[in-house]
Amino acid sequence: MVLFVILFLASVGSAALLHTGDYVSAQPPGPLEPDGEAGEAEPSHPDVPDLETVLSKALEGSAAAERFWYTGWIATYHGKRQVNSMFDGVMHLPEGYVSNVRVNANPLRFFRWEDALYSEERGIWREEGGARTELDPFGGFEWLEILAPELNRTHRGNVLGLPAWVYAGEVSLARWLEVAGGEGIAPSEILGSPGEATVAIEVRIDPADRRLVEYTLEFEGPLPGVGWFHQEVFFRFYRFEDPSIEPLRVEEIREHIRRSPGD
Repeated sequence: MVLFVILFLASVGSAALLHTGDYVSAQPPGPLEPDGEAGEAEPSHPDVPDLETVLSKALEGSAAAERFWYTGWIATYHGKRQVNSMFDGVMHLPEGYVSNVRVNANPLRFFRWEDALYSEERGIWREEGGARTELDPFGGFEWLEILAPELNRTHRGNVLGLPAWVYAGEVSLARWLEVAGGEGIAPSEILGSPGEATVAIEVRIDPADRRLVEYTLEFEGPLPGVGWFHQEVFFRFYRFEDPSIEPLRVEEIREHIRRSPGD
C-alpha cells in the first residue's frame, strides 16, 4: 500500500490499485466518509498512551485477523485535474479476498481464492494469469513505527461510533520518503521543492482490541509545471472476525466466465 502511494506520486495522473477483500452474499458497503471529528484540532489527551507504546501490538493484532471489511479512497488534485480511486471489500485470510475498485467512475472487481485470481468489468468475468502476489493490508508500516514519536497530537475520537485513540502529526515529504522507502525516488523527482512538500498523518487505534482501524495520509506541495498538488489516502478496517463473511465458491466464478461473452 505504501509502495503504491510512492509510485502514484511519481507518476501523477495514473490511478490503479489492486487492493483486496473476500466475496460475501451481501454487497460490501461503499466508501465511507471519515468521521466528522477527524480533522478537528484538539489538545493532546494525557489519558491516551503514546503511539510508540501501542503501535506494535496494534499492527500485530490487525495482522492476526482472518476476516474483516475495509473501505478507502485515494483522491488526487493537481492543477485543474482530479483523480479519484475508491475501494471496498472484505478479506478472508489466508485463502483470499474480493475487492471492489472504482477509478474515476470505472468500476472493477477482483476476486482471489487460493491460487486463482479473477476480475470482473461490466458483468464480464475473466481469469487473470501471472504469479500469485499476496496482499498484506497491514504490511509496509515500518515507516509508521519509525515516525510514531512525531505523531504526538492525541485525542479520543471514534470510528463508526466505536471509541478510538487518535494520533496525528506532520513530517516533510523528504522525511517520509526516507523512512517509507522510495525505491530510489528523490523527492525532487516528485514535487518541485521537497522542502515545501509535507505529509500529514493520522492514525486511529481501537483501544479495546488494540487494532489499527483507520489511517489518513495527506500529501501536499508544489508540482513542477502544474502548480499545487494535494493527495489524500484514506483507509478504514472494521468488523473484524465478522461471521457473515463467507467465501464464494470458485466454481461459481468459473460458471460466470463460461457464460460471459467473448472479448
